[in-house]
Amino acid sequence: MSLRFALCLIALTVSGFGCRRAAAPTAEHPSPGAVGPQEVAWGPTVNELQAGLSAKQRRFEAGKTMEISMHLRTTGDKELHLFGFTRFQEYTYCHNAALTFTSRDSRKKCKPILSPFNGPVGHENVRRGEVLVAKWILNPADMCWAFLDEMDDPFRPLPPGTYEVAVEYAYSEKEKKGSLDYWKGAVTSGTVRIEIVAPGPVSPAKPPATTAERVARLQAEIDEIEAHCVPARGTPRPDVEKRFGAGKPATNHKIPPPGGVPEDSPFRSYAFCDNGVLFVGYDERWQVLWAHFLDPYSVKGRPDMGHVGDRPTPEERLRELEPRLRQMKAIKQEYDRRFPEASRSSAPPPPPIRGAETAK
Repeated sequence: MSLRFALCLIALTVSGFGCRRAAAPTAEHPSPGAVGPQEVAWGPTVNELQAGLSAKQRRFEAGKTMEISMHLRTTGDKELHLFGFTRFQEYTYCHNAALTFTSRDSRKKCKPILSPFNGPVGHENVRRGEVLVAKWILNPADMCWAFLDEMDDPFRPLPPGTYEVAVEYAYSEKEKKGSLDYWKGAVTSGTVRIEIVAPGPVSPAKPPATTAERVARLQAEIDEIEAHCVPARGTPRPDVEKRFGAGKPATNHKIPPPGGVPEDSPFRSYAFCDNGVLFVGYDERWQVLWAHFLDPYSVKGRPDMGHVGDRPTPEERLRELEPRLRQMKAIKQEYDRRFPEASRSSAPPPPPIRGAETAK
């Protein structure tokens, strides 16, 4: 045994059988050959036992696992006792089954080398109308394969290519085990054609978003939510107050005028919900000119234009926009709860109208 073979054998991960029972199909598959995924390629019947093979898919990437299943069923009325199985937790290992991969290009044959499986060897029963299904989980690149026609380097991973796969179940012992008469003979499945392809190029990891990109995404999401929740431009004041309440007169200046804000101020504030104050500017006809929800998180009095040094950095904007987005999501949740018909509207909302900072 070469050192390479020994190392590959030790490195095997999952390479065994999972076993379950399924209802037998009512019609037999036609001649062996390439069949669709999950279809069973049945072989000829031997002593009332028939073997089939299926693959979960027909195209596998080297380095990833492939799932291939053996199916055993009886064509007679007598229950068959099949020897050579070892149960371990939810898996059943079959000592008497062997997979063969035949290259369509070179016609050379190879077999997967499975990890040694210790345990008491027993039997499984199969009745008419049932199918005994045993599953292999194999890896073409991370397992050792025995190439039967090559003596110089017989043990290596399975290379990419197209292969015809079949399984044989066989038992030839003469003796009886207790009162059971085990099925004897050799039965071969039909052939399933699979393709193993080389792994594709690894896509380079996408670089993390820059702070400026995160700021742009947050601002776009905030604008979209706000457009959904504010009254549209041109909405009459009675319609606004029918939805948001009477509101209070307000000013767009930092310092209120002497004597307080007049009742006929074209600016109105509406306490919609907790941390959700709607601020609206009206024109001379008392129609909405602009509307937005007050932002308690932006730095007040900081110029957004002028010299570069006066503008907020992306990091500063991010610190302001993250809580602002949480605020707007809470406002939208309350808005959709009160006005479910608005959330079902298919028409996209208009962009939010901002003007309180410049309205005179």
